[in-house]
Amino acid sequence: MFSFWVTLNTKQVHLRTELPEIAALILEGFAAMLGAEKQPVIAQFLILYENQKYHLINQDSGQTIKIIDDSGHCFIHLKYYVMTALIEANAQWLWFHAGAVANDDGAIILPAAAGGGKSTFTTYFAQQGWQYCSDDVVPLDFYAQQIYPVPQTPRPRAVTAAILSPEQLALVEKQAISLTPPQISDRPHGIQAIVFPYYQPDVETQLYPCSTGKSVIRLLENCINFPVHKRQAMPFLVKLMEAVHRFELVYSDRLVACDALWQLAQQNWQMEHAPVTPQPQAPI
Repeated sequence: MFSFWVTLNTKQVHLRTELPEIAALILEGFAAMLGAEKQPVIAQFLILYENQKYHLINQDSGQTIKIIDDSGHCFIHLKYYVMTALIEANAQWLWFHAGAVANDDGAIILPAAAGGGKSTFTTYFAQQGWQYCSDDVVPLDFYAQQIYPVPQTPRPRAVTAAILSPEQLALVEKQAISLTPPQISDRPHGIQAIVFPYYQPDVETQLYPCSTGKSVIRLLENCINFPVHKRQAMPFLVKLMEAVHRFELVYSDRLVACDALWQLAQQNWQMEHAPVTPQPQAPI
């Protein structure tokens, strides 16, 4: 029996399986979040293979919560339940659908729905020397104005040429990107910038400032647990948005968009022209 402990902020989710293919997916998908058994366990899941299907079982209740045909989709569901347990156990934070990277000056947060480019931008910056924090969910301690890393292994989707529905996005192939320990953050960070990326087919890359009010709205649109905090968090979010650099990024070409955002960060978020529309570069 394989056992794994997915760890975040002194809390752990215990995963058990006898299946080597599921164990391999857990090792790949949670590589930077696995720890020794030493923290409070908040949830336990068992993965079995019976009658030619994968069974995902909540060991705390004894209930089978999902029956799935293939190992890849089994892990997708498993990851959802693991992250849901960790989010609920750390409800003191505001959680966002977002990616994040950081350097010594603080973090860049990239709130976006599925298909918005969170994995693409975070892995690009990690390969340029920044530290990877997350490509999926980002928790914000709104009192301390800091984010915490949740470093699931990044998995950018294959390039698409159209806006896809959530069901269609789930079918697009993903490629896991291996990062070394120095490329992965293990500490909280203040925030230097927030960028809202949007994929639109057949548009030039456009990067332009976003107002405080619009930034707060966009952030709340990507917030997972705002009803838990409601008005208590609002003054802190407004204060945060007033203090950081804020931009919207509309793109169709990933490489051009990554380069535009990278150049802006190198310029300390000072735009030479508005909007920024860099010219596509020839493939290397």
